Amino acid sequence: LMRVGEELKPMDDKTYVSILQEQEPDFSEQICTNATWEDLDSYAMQVMKDRYAIKQRNPHFRTISNEQALSDLNLSRDGKLTNAAILLVGKEEAINRIFPQAKVMLEYRNTEAQINFDNRKIFGQPFYLLIDKLWETINLYNGLIPVRDTSYIFDIPFFNEDVIREITNNAFAHRDYRRNSEIIIKLYPARMDIINAGGFPQ
Repeated sequence: LMRVGEELKPMDDKTYVSILQEQEPDFSEQICTNATWEDLDSYAMQVMKDRYAIKQRNPHFRTISNEQALSDLNLSRDGKLTNAAILLVGKEEAINRIFPQAKVMLEYRNTEAQINFDNRKIFGQPFYLLIDKLWETINLYNGLIPVRDTSYIFDIPFFNEDVIREITNNAFAHRDYRRNSEIIIKLYPARMDIINAGGFPQ
């Protein structure tokens, strides 16, 4: 509904479209003018197709060409790659050239009071490879919590893999890649802070 004088009336199409057009353009779907098809990582493409085939229960998706897969997933248009395509399946050197800020910094500290980190790892791979490498590294620092169930004691990991992957996905997707700031993950024995270049649309 919209106000017309003293009345409330259904919003007309022209007003509705003008409101939608106030939004910022979607950065991820914009064409990456500096990218070529040679900038794609063949292994990351294979991983993406494999995971999509599993999710959609469509094994045929593994066999289609990279060009067709990216087109079907709206990661390319008219033979040109989008920003999302490079971030998801681009070669590490291409990402570093086009989006040098698209890195994840993992900093480990033994105590929450520390300012300096004890160890720091930098991840700049395409996201379909980065997410696995990041979890493997976090899991190296993962502690165990003993939980008793009847006469048995089970060791439960402190950091849950599904939760870590979900918050990392969110940090990766909900950030502004036009800002020169990496995703920072501060890892402590019993806590994790994730900081990204987020913010509301303009």
